[in-house]
Amino acid sequence: MAPSASPHGGNTTPPTSEQETLLLVNTFCATTVDMLNAVSVTCERKLTEHALRIQRVEAKLVMLEKTLEGVRDGNVSDTGKQ
Repeated sequence: MAPSASPHGGNTTPPTSEQETLLLVNTFCATTVDMLNAVSVTCERKLTEHALRIQRVEAKLVMLEKTLEGVRDGNVSDTGKQ
């Protein structure tokens, strides 16, 4: 299927069959779904990692707040020290 010259100066290609078009569309859809699934897995993994980091920071913040309350009250303890 070599391109042929068009009367308007451009090259034209013969039309593809419906089966070829369907195959191309199905391949495109399958490839796109695979890519989107991979992106989804990556995003979910990163969100989980960030959620764990946030939980750790929140836990440290609670310990810091308790330590500060103890300092304000004059009850300094070693609970906030590592």
